[in-house]
Amino acid sequence: MTTSQPHGAKVRPAAGWYIIPIGLLLVSLGLVIAVVVSFADFINKGVDPVANDSQVTVPEDGLTVYSTSRLAVGGCLLSAPGTRPIPLESFDAEFSLDAAGPTFYALASTPEGIKPGAYRLSCGVGDNALGIGQRLDVGAVAVRVLWGVVVPLVLGFVGLVVLIVLLVMRHNSKSRLRATQRATTAGYRGGPL
Repeated sequence: MTTSQPHGAKVRPAAGWYIIPIGLLLVSLGLVIAVVVSFADFINKGVDPVANDSQVTVPEDGLTVYSTSRLAVGGCLLSAPGTRPIPLESFDAEFSLDAAGPTFYALASTPEGIKPGAYRLSCGVGDNALGIGQRLDVGAVAVRVLWGVVVPLVLGFVGLVVLIVLLVMRHNSKSRLRATQRATTAGYRGGPL
C-alpha cells in the first residue's frame, strides 16, 4: 500500500525561492568580471614612453604621466603656445604599471576638464624616463573597487546565507512530512484494540 502526502501538504519552500540566492550569486560574479575586464583593459592600454620637454597629445578624457623612478617627485606642467602652463595633479598614493617593459610609477594626471590637444610636457624628474597613459582617476578606482570587491562580497555572502536558510527549511519540511506520513501509515495499520 502506498501512502500519499496529507491533503495540501507540500515541501516548503518551493523550488522557485532558489532563484533569489542564485540571482544574487550571479550578480556578484558579474560585477567581479566587469571590474576585472575594466582593469585588464586599463593595463593593456599600457604606457607610451615620451621624452621630457616634448609635445604630447592630450585626449578628451585626459592622461596620466608616469616615471620609471618611484622616487620622482618633480612637478609636471603642460603648456601650449599663448596659454598659461597647466600644473598636473600629483597622487597621494603610489600606483604602478609593469605590463610589458619597465615598471612605470604614476606621477601626475591632467586636471578634470582639460581641453584636448597638443601640449608640451615638462616634468622635473631629472634623467628618469617618462611615459603617458590613460588618465588614472583615483575616485573612479575607488568606485571600481567598491563595485568590484565590496558589493560582490556582500551580495555573495547574502546569497549564500539565503541559500543555506532555504536548504535547512526545505530539509525540515521534508522531515515533518515524512514524520506525518509515518504517523498516518501507523494509524492505517491499526494499533492495539
